Amino acid sequence: MKSNRAARVLVAFSTLILAYLALLSFWEGLFLKLNTSSQLRVSLYFLAMLALIAGFLFLIWQACKRLERVNPKLVAAAVFLVSYLLRSCFVLVLDAPQYSDFLLFYWLTNMIARGDHSYISQHYTSVWAYQLGFPALFSPIAMFFENNTTPLLLVNIAFQSGATVFLYLICNKLLDRRTAMFAAILCILWPASLSLSSVYTNQHSALFFALGAMYFVVSSREKKRAFILCGIAGVFFAASQAMRPEAFILLLALAVALISAIELINLKFWLKTHGLQLFTVVFCYFLCFQSISGTLKISGIQPYGLVNNFPLYKFAVGLNHESHGIYNSADSGYLFDDTLSPEVRNARASELIRERLAKGSVKLAELLHTKNKLMWTGKAHLPSAFAGFEREAVSQIGPFELHISTLVSAFSLSDSAYNVLLFTAAAFACFMCLRRRNIDFGFLFPLLGFMAFFVVFLLIEVQARYRYLPMTLLLIAAMYALKKPEEKLNVNPPA
Repeated sequence: MKSNRAARVLVAFSTLILAYLALLSFWEGLFLKLNTSSQLRVSLYFLAMLALIAGFLFLIWQACKRLERVNPKLVAAAVFLVSYLLRSCFVLVLDAPQYSDFLLFYWLTNMIARGDHSYISQHYTSVWAYQLGFPALFSPIAMFFENNTTPLLLVNIAFQSGATVFLYLICNKLLDRRTAMFAAILCILWPASLSLSSVYTNQHSALFFALGAMYFVVSSREKKRAFILCGIAGVFFAASQAMRPEAFILLLALAVALISAIELINLKFWLKTHGLQLFTVVFCYFLCFQSISGTLKISGIQPYGLVNNFPLYKFAVGLNHESHGIYNSADSGYLFDDTLSPEVRNARASELIRERLAKGSVKLAELLHTKNKLMWTGKAHLPSAFAGFEREAVSQIGPFELHISTLVSAFSLSDSAYNVLLFTAAAFACFMCLRRRNIDFGFLFPLLGFMAFFVVFLLIEVQARYRYLPMTLLLIAAMYALKKPEEKLNVNPPA
Protein backbone atom coordinates (compact mmCIF):
# COMPACT_ATOMS: atom_id res chain seq x y z
CA MET A 1 0.00 0.00 0.00
CA LYS A 2 1.40 3.39 -0.99
CA SER A 3 2.12 6.16 1.46
CA ASN A 4 0.53 9.57 1.02
CA ARG A 5 1.81 12.25 -1.31
CA ALA A 6 2.48 14.85 1.41
CA ALA A 7 4.82 12.53 3.29
CA ARG A 8 6.63 11.51 0.08
CA VAL A 9 7.21 15.15 -0.87
CA LEU A 10 8.57 15.95 2.60
CA VAL A 11 10.92 12.97 2.55
CA ALA A 12 12.06 13.70 -1.02
CA PHE A 13 12.93 17.28 -0.05
CA SER A 14 14.73 15.99 3.05
CA THR A 15 16.75 13.58 0.89
CA LEU A 16 18.11 16.45 -1.20
CA ILE A 17 18.97 18.56 1.84
CA LEU A 18 20.71 15.67 3.61
CA ALA A 19 22.70 14.74 0.50
CA TYR A 20 23.77 18.39 0.24
CA LEU A 21 24.84 18.42 3.91
CA ALA A 22 26.74 15.12 3.50
CA LEU A 23 28.71 16.51 0.53
CA LEU A 24 29.26 19.82 2.31
CA SER A 25 30.52 18.05 5.45
CA PHE A 26 32.89 15.91 3.40
CA TRP A 27 34.27 18.90 1.52
CA GLU A 28 34.73 20.97 4.67
CA GLY A 29 36.33 18.01 6.43
CA LEU A 30 38.95 17.84 3.71
CA PHE A 31 39.81 21.48 4.28
CA LEU A 32 39.64 21.75 8.06
CA LYS A 33 41.82 24.51 9.46
CA LEU A 34 44.15 23.03 12.07
CA ASN A 35 47.09 25.09 13.29
CA THR A 36 49.48 22.18 13.69
CA SER A 37 49.58 20.72 10.19
CA SER A 38 49.75 21.53 6.49
CA GLN A 39 46.47 21.41 4.59
CA LEU A 40 47.45 18.28 2.65
CA ARG A 41 48.29 16.48 5.86
CA VAL A 42 44.98 17.56 7.43
CA SER A 43 43.08 16.20 4.41
CA LEU A 44 44.86 12.87 4.72
CA TYR A 45 44.17 12.79 8.45
CA PHE A 46 40.48 13.41 7.77
CA LEU A 47 40.24 10.60 5.20
CA ALA A 48 42.05 8.25 7.57
CA MET A 49 39.73 9.25 10.42
CA LEU A 50 36.68 8.72 8.22
CA ALA A 51 37.84 5.22 7.27
CA LEU A 52 38.81 4.41 10.86
CA ILE A 53 35.46 5.46 12.31
CA ALA A 54 33.50 3.69 9.57
CA GLY A 55 35.43 0.49 10.24
CA PHE A 56 35.03 0.84 14.00
CA LEU A 57 31.27 1.36 13.68
CA PHE A 58 31.02 -1.72 11.45
CA LEU A 59 32.68 -3.80 14.18
CA ILE A 60 30.29 -2.34 16.78
CA TRP A 61 27.31 -3.17 14.55
CA GLN A 62 28.50 -6.77 14.34
CA ALA A 63 29.09 -6.92 18.09
CA CYS A 64 25.57 -5.63 18.80
CA LYS A 65 24.17 -8.73 17.12
CA ARG A 66 25.56 -10.90 19.92
CA LEU A 67 23.83 -8.76 22.55
CA GLU A 68 20.34 -8.86 21.04
CA ARG A 69 19.05 -11.34 23.61
CA VAL A 70 20.19 -9.33 26.64
CA ASN A 71 17.32 -8.01 28.73
CA PRO A 72 16.46 -4.47 27.47
CA LYS A 73 16.31 -3.15 31.04
CA LEU A 74 19.86 -4.33 31.66
CA VAL A 75 20.98 -2.75 28.40
CA ALA A 76 19.30 0.55 29.34
CA ALA A 77 21.07 0.51 32.71
CA ALA A 78 24.39 -0.29 31.01
CA VAL A 79 23.86 2.54 28.50
CA PHE A 80 23.36 5.02 31.34
CA LEU A 81 26.31 3.71 33.34
CA VAL A 82 28.80 3.66 30.45
CA SER A 83 27.72 7.08 29.24
CA TYR A 84 27.92 8.58 32.71
CA LEU A 85 31.30 7.07 33.57
CA LEU A 86 32.85 8.19 30.28
CA ARG A 87 31.55 11.74 30.62
CA SER A 88 32.36 12.06 34.32
CA CYS A 89 35.95 10.98 33.63
CA PHE A 90 36.14 13.55 30.83
CA VAL A 91 34.76 16.28 33.10
CA LEU A 92 37.02 15.48 36.06
CA VAL A 93 40.19 14.97 34.06
CA LEU A 94 39.85 17.93 31.71
CA ASP A 95 38.50 20.37 34.33
CA ALA A 96 37.53 22.81 31.60
CA PRO A 97 36.98 26.47 32.58
CA GLN A 98 33.47 27.83 32.10
CA TYR A 99 33.00 30.80 29.79
CA SER A 100 30.38 32.92 28.03
CA ASP A 101 26.78 31.72 28.59
CA PHE A 102 27.99 28.72 30.61
CA LEU A 103 29.64 31.01 33.15
CA LEU A 104 26.52 33.17 33.25
CA PHE A 105 24.38 30.10 34.00
CA TYR A 106 26.75 29.25 36.84
CA TRP A 107 26.46 32.73 38.36
CA LEU A 108 22.67 32.72 38.06
CA THR A 109 22.41 29.27 39.64
CA ASN A 110 24.43 30.36 42.67
CA MET A 111 22.52 33.62 43.03
CA ILE A 112 19.17 31.79 43.02
CA ALA A 113 20.55 29.30 45.54
CA ARG A 114 21.48 32.16 47.89
CA GLY A 115 18.10 33.83 47.45
CA ASP A 116 19.82 36.80 45.79
CA HIS A 117 17.48 38.04 43.05
CA SER A 118 19.45 41.17 42.19
CA TYR A 119 20.06 39.74 38.72
CA ILE A 120 16.46 40.70 37.87
CA SER A 121 17.58 44.32 37.44
CA GLN A 122 20.13 43.28 34.83
CA HIS A 123 19.27 44.04 31.22
CA TYR A 124 20.22 40.54 30.04
CA THR A 125 17.90 38.62 32.36
CA SER A 126 14.96 40.96 31.75
CA VAL A 127 15.23 40.62 27.95
CA TRP A 128 16.16 36.92 27.81
CA ALA A 129 13.86 35.98 30.68
CA TYR A 130 13.52 32.41 29.40
CA GLN A 131 17.12 31.68 30.44
CA LEU A 132 16.17 31.33 34.12
CA GLY A 133 14.47 27.91 33.88
CA PHE A 134 17.70 25.94 33.82
CA PRO A 135 19.48 27.76 36.70
CA ALA A 136 16.33 27.48 38.80
CA LEU A 137 16.24 23.70 38.33
CA PHE A 138 19.87 23.30 39.40
CA SER A 139 19.86 25.88 42.20
CA PRO A 140 19.07 23.31 44.97
CA ILE A 141 22.36 21.56 44.13
CA ALA A 142 24.25 24.84 44.42
CA MET A 143 22.82 25.31 47.93
CA PHE A 144 25.08 22.47 49.09
CA PHE A 145 28.03 23.04 46.73
CA GLU A 146 28.31 26.80 46.31
CA ASN A 147 31.21 28.10 44.19
CA ASN A 148 31.92 24.64 42.80
CA THR A 149 31.00 23.74 39.23
CA THR A 150 31.93 20.05 39.45
CA PRO A 151 28.77 18.83 41.27
CA LEU A 152 26.62 20.81 38.83
CA LEU A 153 28.41 19.27 35.86
CA LEU A 154 28.10 15.75 37.30
CA VAL A 155 24.34 16.17 37.71
CA ASN A 156 24.13 17.73 34.26
CA ILE A 157 25.76 14.72 32.61
CA ALA A 158 23.26 12.51 34.42
CA PHE A 159 20.61 14.25 32.30
CA GLN A 160 22.84 13.74 29.27
CA SER A 161 23.18 10.03 29.98
CA GLY A 162 19.46 9.77 30.67
CA ALA A 163 18.82 11.27 27.24
CA THR A 164 20.91 8.47 25.73
CA VAL A 165 18.72 5.94 27.53
CA PHE A 166 15.61 7.54 26.03
CA LEU A 167 17.29 7.35 22.62
CA TYR A 168 17.84 3.62 23.15
CA LEU A 169 14.24 3.09 24.25
CA ILE A 170 12.87 5.01 21.25
CA CYS A 171 14.92 3.00 18.74
CA ASN A 172 14.08 -0.24 20.55
CA LYS A 173 10.37 0.53 20.25
CA LEU A 174 10.53 1.70 16.63
CA LEU A 175 13.09 -0.76 15.27
CA ASP A 176 14.81 -3.57 17.21
CA ARG A 177 17.27 -4.20 20.04
CA ARG A 178 20.34 -4.45 17.88
CA THR A 179 19.69 -1.13 16.13
CA ALA A 180 18.78 0.49 19.46
CA MET A 181 22.07 -0.60 21.03
CA PHE A 182 23.99 0.65 18.02
CA ALA A 183 22.24 4.04 18.15
CA ALA A 184 23.00 4.38 21.87
CA ILE A 185 26.69 3.60 21.34
CA LEU A 186 26.85 6.16 18.53
CA CYS A 187 25.34 8.75 20.84
CA ILE A 188 27.73 7.90 23.68
CA LEU A 189 30.78 8.23 21.41
CA TRP A 190 29.62 11.30 19.47
CA PRO A 191 32.54 13.78 19.83
CA ALA A 192 30.31 16.89 19.93
CA SER A 193 28.22 15.37 22.73
CA LEU A 194 31.30 14.37 24.72
CA SER A 195 32.73 17.86 24.27
CA LEU A 196 29.55 19.47 25.61
CA SER A 197 29.66 17.34 28.77
CA SER A 198 32.35 19.52 30.33
CA VAL A 199 30.44 22.81 30.07
CA TYR A 200 27.53 23.96 32.21
CA THR A 201 24.89 24.08 29.48
CA ASN A 202 21.11 23.84 29.49
CA GLN A 203 21.21 21.62 26.40
CA HIS A 204 21.49 18.30 28.26
CA SER A 205 18.39 18.70 30.40
CA ALA A 206 16.49 20.11 27.39
CA LEU A 207 17.49 17.07 25.32
CA PHE A 208 16.54 14.68 28.13
CA PHE A 209 13.01 16.04 28.35
CA ALA A 210 12.63 16.35 24.56
CA LEU A 211 13.59 12.71 23.95
CA GLY A 212 11.41 11.71 26.89
CA ALA A 213 8.47 13.44 25.20
CA MET A 214 9.28 11.69 21.96
CA TYR A 215 9.43 8.30 23.70
CA PHE A 216 5.96 8.76 25.19
CA VAL A 217 4.61 9.89 21.81
CA VAL A 218 5.85 6.79 19.99
CA SER A 219 4.67 4.65 22.92
CA SER A 220 1.15 6.07 22.59
CA ARG A 221 0.46 3.65 19.75
CA GLU A 222 -0.72 1.37 22.56
CA LYS A 223 -4.43 2.27 22.40
CA LYS A 224 -5.30 1.52 26.01
CA ARG A 225 -2.93 4.13 27.39
CA ALA A 226 -2.70 6.46 24.40
CA PHE A 227 -4.14 9.60 25.96
CA ILE A 228 -2.29 9.15 29.26
CA LEU A 229 1.00 8.79 27.39
CA CYS A 230 0.18 11.80 25.20
CA GLY A 231 -0.47 13.84 28.34
CA ILE A 232 2.90 12.79 29.80
CA ALA A 233 4.54 13.69 26.48
CA GLY A 234 3.04 17.17 26.73
CA VAL A 235 4.49 17.58 30.23
CA PHE A 236 7.94 16.53 28.98
CA PHE A 237 7.70 18.92 26.03
CA ALA A 238 6.93 21.73 28.50
CA ALA A 239 9.86 20.81 30.76
CA SER A 240 12.19 20.81 27.74
CA GLN A 241 10.88 24.19 26.63
CA ALA A 242 11.45 25.55 30.14
CA MET A 243 15.09 24.46 29.96
CA ARG A 244 15.71 25.78 26.44
CA PRO A 245 13.23 27.29 23.93
CA GLU A 246 13.48 24.55 21.30
CA ALA A 247 10.79 22.00 22.16
CA PHE A 248 8.08 23.94 20.33
CA ILE A 249 9.92 23.22 17.06
CA LEU A 250 9.78 19.49 17.75
CA LEU A 251 6.13 19.85 18.72
CA LEU A 252 5.48 21.54 15.37
CA ALA A 253 7.18 18.61 13.60
CA LEU A 254 4.91 16.21 15.47
CA ALA A 255 1.85 18.15 14.30
CA VAL A 256 3.01 18.06 10.66
CA ALA A 257 3.77 14.33 10.86
CA LEU A 258 0.31 13.58 12.24
CA ILE A 259 -1.55 15.95 9.92
CA SER A 260 0.14 14.37 6.90
CA ALA A 261 -1.83 11.19 7.66
CA ILE A 262 -5.19 12.88 6.98
CA GLU A 263 -4.95 11.99 3.29
CA LEU A 264 -4.94 8.28 4.09
CA ILE A 265 -7.84 8.00 6.50
CA ASN A 266 -11.32 9.36 7.04
CA LEU A 267 -11.21 12.91 8.46
CA LYS A 268 -13.75 12.08 11.16
CA PHE A 269 -11.70 9.06 12.28
CA TRP A 270 -8.51 11.17 12.20
CA LEU A 271 -10.10 13.78 14.47
CA LYS A 272 -11.21 11.11 16.95
CA THR A 273 -7.78 9.48 17.11
CA HIS A 274 -4.72 11.40 15.93
CA GLY A 275 -6.36 14.81 16.16
CA LEU A 276 -7.54 14.27 19.72
CA GLN A 277 -4.17 12.88 20.76
CA LEU A 278 -2.37 15.85 19.21
CA PHE A 279 -4.74 18.15 21.09
CA THR A 280 -3.92 16.29 24.33
CA VAL A 281 -0.18 16.75 23.82
CA VAL A 282 -0.50 20.44 22.96
CA PHE A 283 -2.97 21.17 25.77
CA CYS A 284 -0.79 19.49 28.42
CA TYR A 285 2.25 21.27 27.00
CA PHE A 286 0.71 24.72 27.32
CA LEU A 287 -0.83 23.99 30.71
CA CYS A 288 2.42 22.66 32.17
CA PHE A 289 4.65 25.34 30.63
CA GLN A 290 2.44 28.14 31.90
CA SER A 291 2.46 26.48 35.33
CA ILE A 292 6.27 26.39 35.37
CA SER A 293 6.48 29.99 34.18
CA GLY A 294 3.88 31.09 36.75
CA THR A 295 5.73 29.31 39.56
CA LEU A 296 8.91 31.23 38.74
CA LYS A 297 6.91 34.45 38.76
CA ILE A 298 5.30 33.78 42.13
CA SER A 299 8.61 32.69 43.68
CA GLY A 300 10.29 35.92 42.56
CA ILE A 301 12.96 34.05 40.60
CA GLN A 302 11.78 35.54 37.31
CA PRO A 303 8.96 38.12 37.51
CA TYR A 304 8.64 38.18 33.73
CA GLY A 305 8.09 34.44 33.41
CA LEU A 306 9.87 32.31 30.83
CA VAL A 307 9.46 34.67 27.88
CA ASN A 308 11.65 36.10 25.15
CA ASN A 309 11.24 39.87 25.18
CA PHE A 310 13.32 40.47 22.06
CA PRO A 311 12.82 37.65 19.50
CA LEU A 312 13.72 39.88 16.53
CA TYR A 313 17.32 40.05 17.75
CA LYS A 314 18.04 36.44 16.71
CA PHE A 315 16.69 37.12 13.21
CA ALA A 316 18.64 40.35 12.78
CA VAL A 317 21.90 38.64 13.79
CA GLY A 318 21.09 35.52 11.76
CA LEU A 319 20.75 37.57 8.58
CA ASN A 320 23.97 39.55 9.05
CA HIS A 321 25.99 38.95 5.88
CA GLU A 322 29.25 40.31 7.32
CA SER A 323 29.26 38.07 10.42
CA HIS A 324 27.76 35.08 8.52
CA GLY A 325 24.83 34.85 10.92
CA ILE A 326 26.82 34.37 14.12
CA TYR A 327 27.07 36.60 17.18
CA ASN A 328 28.88 39.87 16.56
CA SER A 329 29.61 42.86 18.76
CA ALA A 330 28.33 45.38 16.21
CA ASP A 331 24.76 44.05 16.22
CA SER A 332 24.89 43.45 19.96
CA GLY A 333 25.94 47.03 20.67
CA TYR A 334 23.40 48.52 18.26
CA LEU A 335 20.41 46.41 19.30
CA PHE A 336 21.11 45.43 22.89
CA ASP A 337 21.74 48.89 24.31
CA ASP A 338 20.06 48.97 27.73
CA THR A 339 19.09 52.62 27.22
CA LEU A 340 16.73 51.72 24.39
CA SER A 341 13.02 51.25 24.88
CA PRO A 342 11.49 47.98 23.61
CA GLU A 343 9.76 49.91 20.81
CA VAL A 344 13.01 51.48 19.56
CA ARG A 345 14.84 48.18 19.93
CA ASN A 346 12.27 46.31 17.84
CA ALA A 347 12.18 49.10 15.24
CA ARG A 348 15.97 48.91 14.82
CA ALA A 349 15.88 45.12 14.50
CA SER A 350 13.04 45.22 11.97
CA GLU A 351 14.93 47.77 9.89
CA LEU A 352 18.08 45.61 9.88
CA ILE A 353 16.08 42.51 8.90
CA ARG A 354 14.47 44.32 5.94
CA GLU A 355 17.82 45.71 4.79
CA ARG A 356 19.54 42.34 4.96
CA LEU A 357 16.74 40.50 3.18
CA ALA A 358 16.82 43.10 0.40
CA LYS A 359 20.46 42.45 -0.57
CA GLY A 360 19.46 40.17 -3.42
CA SER A 361 18.90 36.47 -3.90
CA VAL A 362 22.54 35.68 -4.78
CA LYS A 363 23.96 37.25 -1.62
CA LEU A 364 21.21 35.71 0.46
CA ALA A 365 21.98 32.26 -0.99
CA GLU A 366 25.68 32.76 -0.21
CA LEU A 367 24.80 33.70 3.37
CA LEU A 368 22.63 30.62 3.86
CA HIS A 369 25.32 28.34 2.38
CA THR A 370 27.96 29.81 4.71
CA LYS A 371 25.62 29.45 7.70
CA ASN A 372 25.14 25.77 6.84
CA LYS A 373 28.92 25.33 6.90
CA LEU A 374 29.17 26.94 10.32
CA MET A 375 26.14 25.22 11.79
CA TRP A 376 26.21 21.67 10.47
CA THR A 377 29.82 20.91 9.51
CA GLY A 378 31.62 22.54 12.43
CA LYS A 379 33.66 24.73 10.07
CA ALA A 380 35.86 27.16 12.02
CA HIS A 381 34.33 25.74 15.19
CA LEU A 382 36.28 25.09 18.37
CA PRO A 383 34.81 22.14 20.33
CA SER A 384 32.90 23.46 23.36
CA ALA A 385 35.10 21.71 25.93
CA PHE A 386 38.23 23.52 24.76
CA ALA A 387 37.02 27.03 23.93
CA GLY A 388 37.84 28.23 27.46
CA PHE A 389 41.48 27.13 27.17
CA GLU A 390 44.40 28.86 25.51
CA ARG A 391 45.38 26.89 22.42
CA GLU A 392 48.91 26.44 23.82
CA ALA A 393 47.61 25.14 27.17
CA VAL A 394 48.61 21.74 28.53
CA SER A 395 46.35 19.50 30.65
CA GLN A 396 48.23 17.42 33.20
CA ILE A 397 46.89 13.88 33.74
CA GLY A 398 49.12 12.23 36.31
CA PRO A 399 52.55 11.86 34.71
CA PHE A 400 51.12 12.57 31.25
CA GLU A 401 50.71 15.87 29.46
CA LEU A 402 47.93 16.47 26.95
CA HIS A 403 48.27 19.46 24.68
CA ILE A 404 44.92 21.20 24.15
CA SER A 405 45.77 21.80 20.48
CA THR A 406 46.13 18.04 19.98
CA LEU A 407 42.76 17.36 21.61
CA VAL A 408 41.14 20.07 19.48
CA SER A 409 42.52 18.45 16.32
CA ALA A 410 41.33 14.97 17.35
CA PHE A 411 37.84 16.17 18.25
CA SER A 412 37.50 18.31 15.13
CA LEU A 413 38.56 15.52 12.76
CA SER A 414 36.41 12.85 14.41
CA ASP A 415 33.38 15.15 14.62
CA SER A 416 33.67 16.03 10.92
CA ALA A 417 33.88 12.34 10.01
CA TYR A 418 30.86 11.61 12.22
CA ASN A 419 28.87 14.32 10.43
CA VAL A 420 29.62 12.85 7.01
CA LEU A 421 28.56 9.35 8.04
CA LEU A 422 25.39 10.52 9.80
CA PHE A 423 24.17 12.74 6.96
CA THR A 424 24.96 10.00 4.44
CA ALA A 425 23.09 7.34 6.43
CA ALA A 426 20.08 9.63 6.91
CA ALA A 427 19.96 10.48 3.19
CA PHE A 428 20.15 6.77 2.36
CA ALA A 429 17.33 6.03 4.83
CA CYS A 430 15.17 8.65 3.09
CA PHE A 431 15.98 7.17 -0.30
CA MET A 432 15.06 3.65 0.83
CA CYS A 433 11.76 4.85 2.30
CA LEU A 434 10.89 6.54 -0.99
CA ARG A 435 11.89 3.45 -2.94
CA ARG A 436 9.72 1.21 -0.77
CA ARG A 437 6.95 3.83 -0.92
CA ASN A 438 6.49 3.12 2.78
CA ILE A 439 7.03 5.91 5.31
CA ASP A 440 6.65 5.00 8.95
CA PHE A 441 5.64 7.61 11.52
CA GLY A 442 8.63 6.64 13.66
CA PHE A 443 10.89 7.71 10.79
CA LEU A 444 8.93 10.77 9.68
CA PHE A 445 8.65 12.38 13.13
CA PRO A 446 12.41 12.74 13.94
CA LEU A 447 13.21 13.50 10.30
CA LEU A 448 10.74 16.39 10.22
CA GLY A 449 12.10 17.50 13.59
CA PHE A 450 15.57 17.84 12.09
CA MET A 451 14.24 19.56 8.96
CA ALA A 452 12.27 22.04 11.07
CA PHE A 453 15.47 23.01 12.90
CA PHE A 454 17.33 23.21 9.58
CA VAL A 455 14.81 25.74 8.23
CA VAL A 456 14.71 27.77 11.46
CA PHE A 457 18.50 28.09 11.60
CA LEU A 458 18.56 29.46 8.06
CA LEU A 459 16.88 32.54 9.51
CA ILE A 460 18.26 33.01 13.02
CA GLU A 461 21.65 33.24 14.73
CA VAL A 462 23.72 30.05 14.53
CA GLN A 463 26.36 28.35 16.62
CA ALA A 464 27.68 24.85 16.00
CA ARG A 465 26.61 23.67 19.46
CA TYR A 466 22.97 24.47 18.62
CA ARG A 467 22.88 21.33 16.45
CA TYR A 468 22.87 19.09 19.55
CA LEU A 469 19.13 18.32 19.59
CA PRO A 470 18.50 18.25 15.80
CA MET A 471 21.48 15.96 15.16
CA THR A 472 20.22 13.58 17.85
CA LEU A 473 16.85 13.50 16.08
CA LEU A 474 18.62 12.80 12.80
CA LEU A 475 20.49 9.90 14.42
CA ILE A 476 17.13 8.23 15.14
CA ALA A 477 16.00 8.70 11.53
CA ALA A 478 19.35 7.47 10.21
CA MET A 479 18.91 4.14 12.00
CA TYR A 480 16.25 3.27 9.41
CA ALA A 481 19.12 2.89 6.94
CA LEU A 482 20.26 -0.17 8.89
CA LYS A 483 17.01 -2.00 9.49
CA LYS A 484 13.59 -1.21 8.12
CA PRO A 485 10.61 -1.29 10.52
CA GLU A 486 8.89 -4.61 10.96
CA GLU A 487 5.48 -2.95 10.62
CA LYS A 488 5.09 -1.73 7.04
CA LEU A 489 2.43 0.83 7.74
CA ASN A 490 1.59 4.00 5.87
CA VAL A 491 2.69 7.00 7.94
CA ASN A 492 2.11 5.03 11.10
CA PRO A 493 1.22 7.66 13.77
CA PRO A 494 0.04 6.88 17.27
CA ALA A 495 -3.19 4.88 17.03
